[in-house]
Amino acid sequence: MNTKLSIIIPTYLEEKLLGNLLLQFSQDIKDKYNIETIVSDGGSTDATLTIANQYADKVVVASPSQKRSISQGRNNGADAASSDILVFLNADCMPKNIESFLKYISH
Repeated sequence: MNTKLSIIIPTYLEEKLLGNLLLQFSQDIKDKYNIETIVSDGGSTDATLTIANQYADKVVVASPSQKRSISQGRNNGADAASSDILVFLNADCMPKNIESFLKYISH
């Protein structure tokens, strides 16, 4: 079995981009490369959380008392990860070939 990967996506108001990224991680891709997807949101007020809850394996939302920055989003996502290998992608990242990308980082 492949090493488990946690794909962590920090978000804030990413409704226009997030779905396209998450849809690349179909269940077949997740199974083949042993992936979990984690969206770590910094307090979005648009449809970002709706999209995240529909497609991501885990959704983490920053508490109102936390500093809301991309680095804090990454840290919150890392805290929720269940693997030792963390891959951070921004919502506007779109690997040209998701299989090649995952094959490269998983071996």
